[in-house]
Amino acid sequence: YYGISSASIKKLQQVQNSAARLVRSKNSALSLENVFYNCHWLRINERILFKLLLTVHKCINHTAPHSLCALITFGDSERTKKLHETKVKTKYGERAFSHAGPKLWNLLPLSIRTEENTVKFKSSLKSFLMFNGPEFTEKIKIQ
Repeated sequence: YYGISSASIKKLQQVQNSAARLVRSKNSALSLENVFYNCHWLRINERILFKLLLTVHKCINHTAPHSLCALITFGDSERTKKLHETKVKTKYGERAFSHAGPKLWNLLPLSIRTEENTVKFKSSLKSFLMFNGPEFTEKIKIQ
């Protein structure tokens, strides 16, 4: 779903908002933001980033399929855990896993990038996206 149109994102977000309203009906005093926070739900944009970054993490730790792992290579510095970003010329190429994965990975804080345990990685990534998601998506200009 990375890079899909903003109209499609908006439709998916409306479905998620409807689900949040259904959950909220038990406690109508909560705002939608509070429902998302209390249920530990990521918004659609953040959820897309979460799944993509989790796949990159699995590639780095060799728990993803070999065909995906082959698309990810480390950059010059092993210490920073930054990945080599492929060059692309088209919008379609920007959506490719080999370009989008390393680009997003390199924007994560070092403390998250260096986590090898998948359970801890998921927890810290989700917390990061819950609290910094809008700023992070603006930084990458996801549609």
